[in-house]
Amino acid sequence: MLLTLRHDYGQLIMLPSPTKKATSILPEHQTDKPAKAGGHGLRIALCLAAAVLVAGVVTIAIVLTTSDGKKNNHSDSPGVAAAYAAAFASSPPLTVATYDDCAQLLAARESSGPCPARGGADNAPRRIKEVRGGRCRSRDGWLRGGPVFATAEDGGAEDTPTSEDFSGTNVQEEGVDEADMVKTSGDFIYKVGEIRGGEREDDGSLEDCAYRLSVVEDGVDGLELVASVDLEPLATTPEAMFVQGDVLLLYGSAEVIYDDTDAKSDDYDYCNKGEPATVVLTFDITNPAPVLLRRQIIEGSYVSARKVDSYAYLVLARRTYWADPRSSVPFYQRENSTWMEPAVACDEVVFLNTVSENLDDFTVVAAIDMDDVDAETTFQVIAGKAADGAVYASRNNIYLVLAEWTYYQSASYTRSVFLKLRLSGPEVAFDTMMWAPGQLLNQYAMSEADGMFRAATTSRAVSGWWFDTSNNLYAFDAAGNEVGAVEGLAPGETIKAVRFTTDRCYLVTFVQTDPLFVISLDDAVPKVLGELKIPGFSSYLHPVNATHMIGVGRDADPETGTERGLQFSLFDVSDELNPRQAAVLVVADRGSDSEALDDAKAFQFWSASDLRAAGVASPGIFAVPAQLASLALAKERGSTDTSVWATGANYFQGLLMLDVALNP
Repeated sequence: MLLTLRHDYGQLIMLPSPTKKATSILPEHQTDKPAKAGGHGLRIALCLAAAVLVAGVVTIAIVLTTSDGKKNNHSDSPGVAAAYAAAFASSPPLTVATYDDCAQLLAARESSGPCPARGGADNAPRRIKEVRGGRCRSRDGWLRGGPVFATAEDGGAEDTPTSEDFSGTNVQEEGVDEADMVKTSGDFIYKVGEIRGGEREDDGSLEDCAYRLSVVEDGVDGLELVASVDLEPLATTPEAMFVQGDVLLLYGSAEVIYDDTDAKSDDYDYCNKGEPATVVLTFDITNPAPVLLRRQIIEGSYVSARKVDSYAYLVLARRTYWADPRSSVPFYQRENSTWMEPAVACDEVVFLNTVSENLDDFTVVAAIDMDDVDAETTFQVIAGKAADGAVYASRNNIYLVLAEWTYYQSASYTRSVFLKLRLSGPEVAFDTMMWAPGQLLNQYAMSEADGMFRAATTSRAVSGWWFDTSNNLYAFDAAGNEVGAVEGLAPGETIKAVRFTTDRCYLVTFVQTDPLFVISLDDAVPKVLGELKIPGFSSYLHPVNATHMIGVGRDADPETGTERGLQFSLFDVSDELNPRQAAVLVVADRGSDSEALDDAKAFQFWSASDLRAAGVASPGIFAVPAQLASLALAKERGSTDTSVWATGANYFQGLLMLDVALNP
C-alpha cells in the first residue's frame, strides 16, 4: 500500500500497491556518507516531509564522449542543427567591454526604454520615500507600504500554531546550498510563508493575508510554533533564505519609491512607479526568537541564490525598460541609511556586446558573508541583459543564462548565452562566456566537472504555426571553448529532464513516448551509449546510487502522447547500453499534479545511510507533494466529458511517500 498524509493530518488515504516492481533491495552506493550518531536530524527531515502541502513515450539515453573530440550527431536528419548554425553565423562574436567612467558608458550606450531621464543619468544618490512589500494583495489590489526602517521589536510577535507546510532542501550539487522557503538548523525549523486571516470571502477563502517567518521546534510532543516575525513591518515579501550557524539570511521582494519620483498620472503611467528591489534581512537565531541584525535593499528582482561555505551569492535581474534611466548602474541601500547609492562604479560594470546594443537590463550578483554580518556586501554587475531563472553553481563558479533571438529564412531561432563567474569568498569576477543553440529546460540542464562545463538544450526553428525541434548536449573547456557535442537527439521532441554525474548525462525527451538517453562524458566529449523508450515521461531524475535513478513525471498515452496521471519510475542504468525501467507506478488520472514536476526542491530523499541513523533498514525513501484527481469521481459528479482531454475531480492533496523500489 502507498501511505499518504492529508494536509489536515487527519484521515489517511491508502492507494493500491504497484503491479510492477523490483523485488530485490538495491545495492547501496559506495560513496554514501557514513551514518551519523543519533536520529534527531533525520526526525526533523521526516517531519519536514510529512507536513508538505500543495494547493506518450519517454526516451532515456546514456551519452558517452568520443575520443576524437568531434561532434557525434545522433540524428538521421540534422537539418535543424545545421540551420541553427547558419542562423547565427552572421552574429558578431560575443565580447565584453568596460568604460572608464559613467559619461563614457552613457555616451556609448543609450537606454532603449520610453521613460525620460529627469535631470540626467548622473548616478547621484536617491532618497527613499517608501518601501512597499510584505503584505498579500487585498481586495483593493494595492500593496500596503512599509517604513524605511524597522527594528527587531517591530516584527517579533508570537502566534498560535496553524497548518504549516514544510519541506527540506534538495540541492543539485554537494557543498552548494540553495535558498529555499524552509530551512532547519538541526533544532528548529524556519519557514517563510503566507498567513491568512480576517473575514471569509464567498468562495471560503480568507480576506486578508500577510507574510511571516515562523520558527518551529521539533519537540517530544511533535512540531510546535515557538516564535515568529511578521514581515509586513519590514516591507518584505519573502522569496527564500539560508541558515548558517546562528545566522539566518532572508531574501524578499519589495518596491522602492524615491522622493524624486513624480506622482503617477494614471494606472498606465509606468514611467512613474516604484523600482522592483530585493530586501536582504539578516537575523540572529541564537535564541528561538529571531532578532534582526541588518537590513539591505538592492535594486533588481530576485532570481536565485546559492551558498558556498559561509558566502551567500544572490542573483538579481534589474530590467530597465520602464525604469527611470537616471542611473547607469543598479542602486543599493546600506543599513541605517535612507539613501540608495550605486552598487558599483561605472568602470566596474561588465557590458556584454552583441547580446544587446543598448544599456538595457542588468544582472547583479551580490556576495554576503554570513559568518561576518558586518562585512561589506560586494557586487558584480553585468549590463546588456538580465539573467533568467536558470542558475547553476559549483563550489568555484556560478553560471548565468541569457536568451538571445534571431530570424533566419522566415523562422526564429533562440540560443543560450552562458556567463561564467568565478567565486572566491567575497569576490565574484567575470571569467568568460560561451553559447549553444537552443534553450535550457532548467538549472539541471547544466553541470560542471573537472573544469568542464556541460549544457543540454532543445533547439527550435519556429515559423508561424510550424516549428521543428531537436535536442543537443555541448561540452566546453574552462576557457569557454566548445570541445565536443552530440546534436539532433530525438527530432521533434523536447527535453523533459536532465541529470548529470561526473562522467554521464541522463537525458529525457518526450512527444508521445519517453526516450531516456544515457550519454558518456568521458574526456568531456559526449557520446550516446544507450537508449530506452517507455510510455510517459520523467520531469525530474534523482540518483539513488551509481546504477539506479528515480524518475518523477507523468503517464501518457503511447499513441497520442496525451498526458494522464502521475508516474514514478525506477531506472536501472547498470548496463549503460541497455537501460531499463525496473519498476513503475502510475497514480491517479489526468488532472493530477505535483510541485516536484516543476521544482526539484519539493522532492525529498533519504538514503540508506540516512535511514540507518534512525534504525530503519531501507534502500532509500522519497516523498513528493501531490494533488490527485479521479475521472470516475468526475463522472459521478456529473461530468460528461469522455474525450482524451477529460480532467478528473480532485480527491486528495498531501504527501506521497515510497521507497526506491516503489513500495509504500
